[in-house]
Amino acid sequence: MDWNKAKTVLIIAFTALNIFLGTQLFQSWSEQARMADVTETSQQELEQLLHEKKISLETQLPHDRPTVSFLEAEITSPGDGWVQNDDGSYSLILSSPIPIKKDIDLFLQEKIPHFNEFVLIKDTSSKRIYAQYWKGHPLFDGKLEVEVKGDKIISLQMTHFSIQSNEAALRPVSARTALISLIESELLDKETKITDCQLGYYGQSYEAEVRVLAPVWRFTANGKTFDVNALTGGVRFVTNQ
Repeated sequence: MDWNKAKTVLIIAFTALNIFLGTQLFQSWSEQARMADVTETSQQELEQLLHEKKISLETQLPHDRPTVSFLEAEITSPGDGWVQNDDGSYSLILSSPIPIKKDIDLFLQEKIPHFNEFVLIKDTSSKRIYAQYWKGHPLFDGKLEVEVKGDKIISLQMTHFSIQSNEAALRPVSARTALISLIESELLDKETKITDCQLGYYGQSYEAEVRVLAPVWRFTANGKTFDVNALTGGVRFVTNQ
């Protein structure tokens, strides 16, 4: 074997590899610097808009941008005794109130299908509301509402989604960018207070077996709810709370 020739080939190969790695590192640094500039610019733009519109941001905007996708979901039937409503939800017809002899969540765990997918989001003396979560994000239309009176359950209403499929995962716009879109939409009144921001999924109700749920940034402001599509940036007013 010609060792001198082999040595020369190895030197050239290692030199080419170092050049390639150096180029990749430089590109990475350049991309990080560019993103830092974009982040700083959007932060300045947001602060200016908040000041001009006299809007108060009273919650921390999430910094993470986990991948999301459009979901195909089907409302599932809880089983016998439940009646489907016009909006697709199900209500349990009770001939008499159900006495609760243990912790209510333990009781619901035994009686409600898929209860482990729900998280308590509101608790009052007369009603407990749970939201369905999928891979760490709320399905804003997936809910379980439990009406209580003392130690008895008066009524149950549930919408549970079974996820049939999800499209290719995509990186959403940032919460900051979504909020800029919301402010520029002119849907917010002056001196509005923004109190919450969540990344989740929402799909309009219509008569179809399968419902498409879109990823949205949901903002709560002065008791009103607004959604910004996390992929397109489109804004829509949802409802008064």
